[in-house]
Amino acid sequence: MSILRFTNRFLARNIFGRALRHVACRTYSEGEEVPPVHLGQNEKILFSMNWEDIRSIRHGLEIKSGDRIFTLASGGGNAMTLLLDDPAEVVALDFSIPQLHLAKLQAACIKYLSYQEFIDFVGVKNMKPEERVRIFNSIKGALDPDVREYWNANTSDINQGIINCGDFEHRFKMFAENAMNVALSPNQIETFLSMGDDMNEQRRYFQDVIDGEVFRRAYRRLGYWAFIGTNTDIMPALDYPNIFLQHFLKKVKTTPMNQSYFMEYIFTWKQGVLTPLREYLQEENFDVLKDRIGRMKWLHGEMMNYFKTFPTLNQPKFDAMGLSNVTDLMTLSNHNTTLRAAPKVVKQHGNILFLCVKGLPKTWPEDLVGSAVVIEHDKVKECSEMDRSFFWEDIQVAKSWEDIRSIRHGLDIKSGDRVFTLASGGGNAMTLLLDDPAEVVALDISIPQLHLAKLQAACIKYLSYQEFIDFVGVKNMKPEERVIIFNSIKGALEADVREYWNANTSDIKQGIINCGDFEQRFKIFAENAMNVALSPNQIETFLSMGDDMNEQRRYFQDVIDGDVFRRAYRRLGYWSFIGINTDIMPALDYPNIFLQHFLNKVKTTPMNQSYFMEYMFTWKQGVITPLREYLQEENFEVLKDRIGRIKWLHGEMMNYFKTYPTLNQPKFDAMGLSNVTDLMTLNNHNATLRAAAKIVKQHGNILFLCLKGLPKTWPEDLVGSAVVIEHDKVKECSEMDRAFFWEDIQVAKVL
Repeated sequence: MSILRFTNRFLARNIFGRALRHVACRTYSEGEEVPPVHLGQNEKILFSMNWEDIRSIRHGLEIKSGDRIFTLASGGGNAMTLLLDDPAEVVALDFSIPQLHLAKLQAACIKYLSYQEFIDFVGVKNMKPEERVRIFNSIKGALDPDVREYWNANTSDINQGIINCGDFEHRFKMFAENAMNVALSPNQIETFLSMGDDMNEQRRYFQDVIDGEVFRRAYRRLGYWAFIGTNTDIMPALDYPNIFLQHFLKKVKTTPMNQSYFMEYIFTWKQGVLTPLREYLQEENFDVLKDRIGRMKWLHGEMMNYFKTFPTLNQPKFDAMGLSNVTDLMTLSNHNTTLRAAPKVVKQHGNILFLCVKGLPKTWPEDLVGSAVVIEHDKVKECSEMDRSFFWEDIQVAKSWEDIRSIRHGLDIKSGDRVFTLASGGGNAMTLLLDDPAEVVALDISIPQLHLAKLQAACIKYLSYQEFIDFVGVKNMKPEERVIIFNSIKGALEADVREYWNANTSDIKQGIINCGDFEQRFKIFAENAMNVALSPNQIETFLSMGDDMNEQRRYFQDVIDGDVFRRAYRRLGYWSFIGINTDIMPALDYPNIFLQHFLNKVKTTPMNQSYFMEYMFTWKQGVITPLREYLQEENFEVLKDRIGRIKWLHGEMMNYFKTYPTLNQPKFDAMGLSNVTDLMTLNNHNATLRAAAKIVKQHGNILFLCLKGLPKTWPEDLVGSAVVIEHDKVKECSEMDRAFFWEDIQVAKVL
């Protein structure tokens, strides 16, 4: 007898035992067929309701009016709720035919019934079984033949209310009636589920009245009922009942019980008595759903097959994709394969979201992050915090930081020069205009970065200085005022740029120079590391220093430096690399490398001249230190006069270098490559520099940076034959750098 069969047999005989404490598991090899996740998944309805919180999902997907959405059908509830965000179409796929039959019947109910008939029929309220059958008979002629045939054969599910007929819903009924009703009195349950308006009161009541050994034994049963009947071969052998309990004990401190229809159902097997109904069951949403229900497209199929064949369907890509927790009981290999396929059918800038049951955390494939997706860390945090469902791990939703002073010194631009640079967010590229070049060609492979650069350029061209710095995010401004300013200039933007920012007004509202993924990481660093390690007064005093470097060094040594500060600063090394494919990086202690570099630089770099440090310590700029050069008032009119000299290009740098000789354009006088080669292999780094030297004029400078801990230099075969390293410039640029991130800044002159 296998361990798993023995375990299940034991559990069946010991329903009040400590079930599923450790799940038997095995490893499946690449390509090996994995048995069905849920036993009987195409024979019965497993979930008649969704157990993911649609509020979190809608927040994560960021659906805009007119979008085209992909989701899992399941029982239809969450899929139909997405219609509230006014998408043009929701494509809802499911491998389970019974789940699709349930979804289609619910959709027909919304289309053809009144609101009261709908909620009575589906099972929100008590209704005589024969009344439900009568209502079904009144609409079944509108159903597809296979759907009608299924429900004609399953009138017992109609009798009880179709949102209560799922296998999991019956497990929760067992849990409510045989665990919660034993552990707690009806009055205790009702009082607890009514709480949440005062979270301190909820926490006290839970601690004083609800919590205890009896309740904990009862709640652990949820971990058993959640997995019984599930193929657990590929799950790690963990104590899932206790994992579920510990997650509940944390969530109950922050989640109002009177807002969680999940908890009302699990504790009482009722809904809408003490908590709000699910969104698609609420009366205020009914007419909107009735009007839009025709936008649902229900599909039967296996998800990976659908993704693979999607390019042959001649349909537009999706604007957003919700994958539910469909990859939970996949092998890691299949999980990664699924997520690699998903971005290929989602438009650029579209969000992809998936969930994992508590205890089964998975994330994005490393090779995908930074190349095909960027993890939305703020969205992950926000969605997870607002989740009312108590079952899930964190909900997974997939600017230029060089010192322009050093770069300008290294490039040695002269009036009339033609300069190549990376566009990034546009700030450094536009700052080069202060040196009076005839043209700045700014290239980027990232379309969003180019859209940001072009919007900033338009702001300089069409706004006053005060409007510009208020709009981009230097100063506090009401979000709606930023939208008004954007609307006043968006007619001057290219159509694709305008479309992008119309769809991303949330970034406009916070100030576009603060909207980047890295800027949000530095916000977390400032608010959660620096604000713990140092007091506001210590931060302000330290950032104001630099006129007397001896005083700065003494203050740092006597007041700032210590174990707490060093632990905090090491977090910068963590946040700088999270979400980045680090496969080609040497295995080094980057948090400590960043710290040691700071400890050296703080001895020689005036803090009151480093806008980088002000931003990272406070997430503000221009309060204590000077603004970035392109944001300074004294430079604004010069930039406004020269902004037309910028040429923004979309493309991959090596392809651009290779095809450049065919463009019949003169070579560049100077070239700034940023740190674009940081995460290239050494071979690709060398190939890039060899190609660069061929399109820069004789005596023109080429400059690149490397992140601290990732030093690279010039290819040996290039030095002395095509370029000569400018050692004095390297030393000068590196000493004047205020950014605290970089190895020596590499500068060479073309021979």
